[in-house]
Amino acid sequence: SSDKSASSKGSSGGASTSASAAATSAAAASSGEAKPAEGASEAPPLPENVTPPALPTTTHQPVEGGQPASPEDAKSIEGVVRGITAETTLRSYMGYIPQHTCKKVLDENGGEKSLDLGQIPDVPLDSYPDFKKAKPTIDSVTDIKVSGDTASAQVTASTESEGQTVATQRFAKENGKWVFCN
Repeated sequence: SSDKSASSKGSSGGASTSASAAATSAAAASSGEAKPAEGASEAPPLPENVTPPALPTTTHQPVEGGQPASPEDAKSIEGVVRGITAETTLRSYMGYIPQHTCKKVLDENGGEKSLDLGQIPDVPLDSYPDFKKAKPTIDSVTDIKVSGDTASAQVTASTESEGQTVATQRFAKENGKWVFCN
């Protein structure tokens, strides 16, 4: 698993959560959630126990006895790694890792219900200056190795504030799909 999977408890560390842009979200408005008044200087604060997922910082060992991934497995694994970069709201970003993490890791971290996504504002990610400033990216996903229903990949990610990190992430195949898993 990547260290990002620890965020299923909402405690992985990561970007600071100060905010300074007014948030406008049709989803928030239609769900009755509070949103700042037009022209307000701050987006809704995150609950104290919730921290956005961080880029990986700990390297796991590559999968033992792994063989180069088939093109199909490589595409799927790269897709799950890069998928977080397609998220555009804070709630979807925070939910991405738990929704793409193996059951074993979720259970070790309090189960699927340990992160109440309803308490996370459904506002644009770029309404949080630290996220906008960090500009997180997945630079590459390489050396993908598969052994049965386990896999590993070398992931290079970067942020403007922390620079580049390289880590080996681990995966498991559950219900026919590759997910983060240690």
